[in-house]
Amino acid sequence: MFCDADVSRCVSTSGCVAVRLSESPRLALMPIYFVQGGTMRTISFHDAWSVWAQFKTFELGLDYRSTMERVQLNVIPRSRLTLEEWHVKIRIYLSMWLTFIQLHKHHQFTIEDRTQWPHLPWSVKTLGDMPVVIWLTKDAASAASFAAL
Repeated sequence: MFCDADVSRCVSTSGCVAVRLSESPRLALMPIYFVQGGTMRTISFHDAWSVWAQFKTFELGLDYRSTMERVQLNVIPRSRLTLEEWHVKIRIYLSMWLTFIQLHKHHQFTIEDRTQWPHLPWSVKTLGDMPVVIWLTKDAASAASFAAL
């Protein structure tokens, strides 16, 4: 999502990473594991937004049930940049976050004591299978938020 984010949407939503679902069918079909209390159910991005896959907050902890390392994205100040230069700067910012998350998840992936891992509804065989908790904000029709893996 970081690579395909609509930077103009990042600006207008105070830093949200947003991808138009129609432009990313693979993402639109990707299952999301909605966690609430002790239960987990599968939803899709369309359950939160009809047009966008969008989030602003994510968590870095491996055991998402007990460890909260919450991070919230911000908008890069424009200062004297042209609109194009500003969008490039936002893309660099998002790219740096993606690199940071990948490094963090790589570290978690190499933890040999699997008892530290949460119970996941899928097998983790590669770095791409590692869980990332994102907080999906529902569209304006609802004020609720989803926590998704």
